Amino acid sequence: GTEISRNVIHGIENTNTGTGGYDVVGIGATSTSTNLRITGNRIYDLRNASTSTTTTAPGTASGIMFRQPSTTDSMLVANNMISLGDGQSTDTEFHGIWLQSSPGTAPVAILYNSIAISGTAGGTPLMSSFCVLKGDNTTTSVTRVTYLRNNLLYNERSGGSTKHYAVGNVGTSAATGWTNTASDFNLFVSPDPATLGFWNASDQ
Repeated sequence: GTEISRNVIHGIENTNTGTGGYDVVGIGATSTSTNLRITGNRIYDLRNASTSTTTTAPGTASGIMFRQPSTTDSMLVANNMISLGDGQSTDTEFHGIWLQSSPGTAPVAILYNSIAISGTAGGTPLMSSFCVLKGDNTTTSVTRVTYLRNNLLYNERSGGSTKHYAVGNVGTSAATGWTNTASDFNLFVSPDPATLGFWNASDQ
């Protein structure tokens, strides 16, 4: 299996101001990651200077990102501390944990993490932010079984008319892999109680 534990990751930056949807990632999981355990890491101060104005391909900064990991092995993300966005005015889509694409049926458990998203986007921002996001910003859903429990998800980012969420589960099949007991004992905080979550294409 693959274990990533007890690291301090910070100061990773994309300085390219082009309009591409560049990704900055603290810890990334791909198809070579089997029986993955990401635990006890501290991740903060990730920066992206992208000037993308495309909401389906934004410039992003993610503490932990999954992109096509093993389809048959379970994954655990637990006891990580992630802080992003503080003092950053760029129009970046911040994610504490991002399940960008994750096919398969083996479950991913997101447990006992503390995630804070803060800062104020300048200008006329277009990008939202999420403590946890499941999906790739299109109508395609990530249908892998997911458990989200006992996490502190605190999003206080502001700026313009964009919305900032504790959790997002996007796409037309958002309910697949997300049962009525998938999320429990979490603390969700967002700047607006009407935007604690984003489900399919609607605020919750």
